[in-house]
Amino acid sequence: MMHPNNITPSNIARVHECPMTLDIERQMDQIRFCDYAPGAAAHAIAALELLKRVDCGWPKGKIDQLKEQAKNLLSYIDVQEHKWIYGAGMGAANFVKGATLDPDAEFFAEHDVTIDDPHNGPMYGRADFIVLENERSKAKIIELKYGQRIPLKAVRPQLMCYALALVQEHPSIKQIALCLLCPNDRPGVPQWAYVTREEVLEWAVNYLGPTIAAALAKHSKAIAGNHCMGCRAMGGCRHHADWVGSEFTREPVLMNNNELARHLDLLQTREDIYNAARTEAIHRIGAGEVVGDYYIQPNGDREIWTTTIDRAAIVALAKTHNVPLSYLFHRPRNASNIRADYPDFFKALKEAGHIRKQSAYKLMSNRGNPLKTPLKLRKKGEYKSE
Repeated sequence: MMHPNNITPSNIARVHECPMTLDIERQMDQIRFCDYAPGAAAHAIAALELLKRVDCGWPKGKIDQLKEQAKNLLSYIDVQEHKWIYGAGMGAANFVKGATLDPDAEFFAEHDVTIDDPHNGPMYGRADFIVLENERSKAKIIELKYGQRIPLKAVRPQLMCYALALVQEHPSIKQIALCLLCPNDRPGVPQWAYVTREEVLEWAVNYLGPTIAAALAKHSKAIAGNHCMGCRAMGGCRHHADWVGSEFTREPVLMNNNELARHLDLLQTREDIYNAARTEAIHRIGAGEVVGDYYIQPNGDREIWTTTIDRAAIVALAKTHNVPLSYLFHRPRNASNIRADYPDFFKALKEAGHIRKQSAYKLMSNRGNPLKTPLKLRKKGEYKSE
């Protein structure tokens, strides 16, 4: 029996934010196969590679089935991405194998778990990797998110569901380590969190129970916000559209720090209206406040001409520094280029106020998603300055 409303560990965080998310999704088109094929292939490769290294108790028929699944998934993916997928899978397998020093540890890959819910029926999920050690008194749950760079807190509810299933199945477990791996074109840095058996059971009462109750309520509510970015129905949801429209008209100076951080996340692709939020965030961070995971650093951005240019004064400076007037007539669009061609002339222009920095600071995010910065994509997952 499936859990009512199809609630699973992988979508519990979204259900917590918006109890109607699954109801709205069911009214929309299903996710395209090509959207999840790379991640599914990376998971299959990781499981197969781990099976080569340790005994997970899989019968040969099940292994052959997984190999066929990986082959089919890879056939839908650009060949250029195959090396990243294989690299992520092998890296994850090596990490899982080395996650414990216990020679008698038990390893599980693509492990089906069941969370008992006496009121609403069982919830089913599939944990990527589980390691039981110290005579099943400790456990490690390792989640692979290929092609994503997200914080552990974003998938913590999913991992806590798996932890609850382990606690229910193995009463001897006292401590559980939660781990998130986000490899892409380079090995991901593991993110760890540790919980006790008591904390898992407390979380089930305070988070999981109310979340399921709200989703199954007769008049559940749709709550729009930044969490909508993970919903397949976002493009056709009127609640999301209304929320986005209201966000665009809000004044950043009236927001608290958490609201401002969410506002910045939303505006990353709306350069026409993000300036006020960016300026307010830089002001608050400069004053020592915390605005989400954003931070500022001195701007290495280009120099630009001032809005009002005194042509006569610039021509006079050019003559003083032996700069041909033809150079000025065809002056570079980027004023910073003058620094390399005529450094003394550039210095004089700066001192006279004809050239200024485009901005004193740039706003950055610890998630690796730069917001209006002089950064240009070089290769998938890697960045370099202009």
